[in-house]
Amino acid sequence: MGNSRSSTRPSERASPPPALRRTDATLYVLASGLAGFGLGIALFYLNFLYRALGFDARAIGLLGAAQALGVVAGALPATVLSRRIARRSAILIGGSISGLGVVGILTQAELAPLFISATLLGAGGIAVARSGTVLRAEALRRLAPPPRVAPH
Repeated sequence: MGNSRSSTRPSERASPPPALRRTDATLYVLASGLAGFGLGIALFYLNFLYRALGFDARAIGLLGAAQALGVVAGALPATVLSRRIARRSAILIGGSISGLGVVGILTQAELAPLFISATLLGAGGIAVARSGTVLRAEALRRLAPPPRVAPH
């Protein structure tokens, strides 16, 4: 009753978990921000931009579907890519593809280049999301305390 000492011996204490590398976390936040920025443009402002460029409802619907098509087309390559190369590289590649899509959307005025840009935005976004999810899961697994084992 009066014993206030820990029952864990010093040799049995777990070493502190390794910290998530700051550069990886920063990279993920920047890539997610870029993808989020692109999605914000796509979901809200693009309809106004497309209308101002003179596109009819059919063309606007086609451009809206292009982003979803990019997500579908990029899902399998993003999964393969994130398993074959480092998470950091996969996030950089996905963020770069999203960035190309955003730049294309902001600079093009014809239907075909806009369609390609919207598709790139979707494909890059799924690559960042796929690799980022795995990166977060690995980081949480490393940062989580070890499971407690009941004494026998």
